[in-house]
Amino acid sequence: MVKKIFLKILRHITNPFQAIFFDVRKIYWIYAKFYLIKIKKIDFPKSSFLINIDYIDLLNLWNNINKRKPKIILEIGSGYSTILIVAAIKELKKNNFSVSKFYSLEQNSNYLNMLKKIIKKDYLEEIEFILTDLKIEKLYNTNVSVCSNFPNDKINFLYEDRADHITHKIAGDALKIEKNMPDDYYICIDGMRETVEFYKSFLKRKYKLTGGKFCGSNFEPIDKS
Repeated sequence: MVKKIFLKILRHITNPFQAIFFDVRKIYWIYAKFYLIKIKKIDFPKSSFLINIDYIDLLNLWNNINKRKPKIILEIGSGYSTILIVAAIKELKKNNFSVSKFYSLEQNSNYLNMLKKIIKKDYLEEIEFILTDLKIEKLYNTNVSVCSNFPNDKINFLYEDRADHITHKIAGDALKIEKNMPDDYYICIDGMRETVEFYKSFLKRKYKLTGGKFCGSNFEPIDKS
């Protein structure tokens, strides 16, 4: 305990801006956890195989799904975000809006089977899980990884937080399908910095870029009207 306090004080002296950033983020993380669990009553099951919950990323998802009211949602990389998205779908139903389809793509079959066992039955009914794999394609003279078994549908909200390809860290999924998506096509990328920069350079439509510091990077479509 004493060592932790000493290291914290040392960080504030040697790198005050970074220390303040992490302090502020921790406060926001506590707020996000309180809001999602205590106010919205979302039950996130404890698990030994899932990574630790980042409530700030989940709150970013929650806020944007409820704001945008997408008809079709697709996530790449199942986990706690899957549970959060279903909770948001149920919240929208309370407000007389129905999400028609929620796809969740996952690369690891064993992980997916374990995940299904800890998700409540009424939540599972809202999800169409798709087992996928990564393949390499060239987009704009860059080798990128994209998912196989991609659903042929009009995605309004795409959330990407999948495991990177072992050698090709840039994902190309959101860019590859962009031209065939509806006008309100929205993209949220959790982490994956190389992918975010690639999308910033090559996505064709106009987007307002938000987040990227405390939470994932949001590509919000700019209304053409």
